[in-house]
Amino acid sequence: LTALGFLRSLAPSHVTGPSQALRIGRPDDYAPGMLKVFEEAGVIVFCDKRGLHAMSLTCTHLGCAVNFDRRGFHCPCHGSRYRIDGRVLKGPAPRPLPWYRITRLPNGDLAVDRARRVKPGTRFALSAAHASQGDVSGTRHG
Repeated sequence: LTALGFLRSLAPSHVTGPSQALRIGRPDDYAPGMLKVFEEAGVIVFCDKRGLHAMSLTCTHLGCAVNFDRRGFHCPCHGSRYRIDGRVLKGPAPRPLPWYRITRLPNGDLAVDRARRVKPGTRFALSAAHASQGDVSGTRHG
């Protein structure tokens, strides 16, 4: 073995990063009108009559944590404001807050996949989740 080959043999051949899946509970944990904030993960999950949706709580300007109230989101760092659906009302934020995919895990729990963004308006249909054991990755509504 050459010195370089020896050094390569000491390094792992596959390195994985932190999981992007955030477990958010079971479908029965949610009812229309509810929301859950997962502060450490920077995610908020809303439930309405059309299903669940998950959004980032990280400002698209410089990555500060945004605050939520019933009117929307605001960034305490530089004053960006977002509508309740994540669209920018006032800069300097250059983009809306991302929406994330919600999936059902094999054990029936739900998870937010922070590595997979979806179009705003995409919902995880709870009615389908209660009726099916398969993965219902989300349905786009209006």
